[in-house]
This record gives sequence, structure tokens and C-alpha cells, in this order.
Amino acid sequence: MVVTLFVKPVLDMEHRLEQEKAKLSFASDFSLAGAFNIFSGYSEARVTNTDLILGLERLSVTRLCDQVDAALVINRFDCDEDKSLSYWEFANIFLPVQ
Repeated sequence: MVVTLFVKPVLDMEHRLEQEKAKLSFASDFSLAGAFNIFSGYSEARVTNTDLILGLERLSVTRLCDQVDAALVINRFDCDEDKSLSYWEFANIFLPVQ
């Protein structure tokens, strides 16, 4: 029962997140390359958890993500397990699953 109480809200959140990513992918003023440049600092080929926090600050989104949250995001999308995100690993954050 406790698992069910925890899983449903997570699944609902994931569903809403996928809907938002789908909307974002159709926005005319959004590009993955532009987003990657904001988070990578326009000079690095990879995004670290510190870069993720700095990128949010560049977008004036503060207090949304701390080092622990950023590390969770990196770990979730880091396919090659090098503790940073390549362009395509980063793109998977934004691209809808389907």
C-alpha cells in the first residue's frame, strides 16, 4: 500500500513532465543547441552538475536545484557514467520519450 501511495504521484509527475517536454519541442524559440550552450557555458563539450546549476542561474531560475538535485539529474541521464552530460545525453532531458 505504501508503495502504491508513492508510485502514483511519481507517475503523474512523469506524465506531466512528458507533456511539457512535448510542448517545448514545438516552441519556435527553443533549440537544443541553444539550451546546451546556456548550460555548458558556451565553451565546454559536457555539462556537469555545477554547470546545470549555473545554467539555471543564467536563465534566472534560482533556488530550483541544489548540488544534490543536479547530481540526480546528471546520474539519471548520464549514459556513459562519466558524471557529466554530452550534448545527446543533455538532449534526452528535453526530448519527449515518444
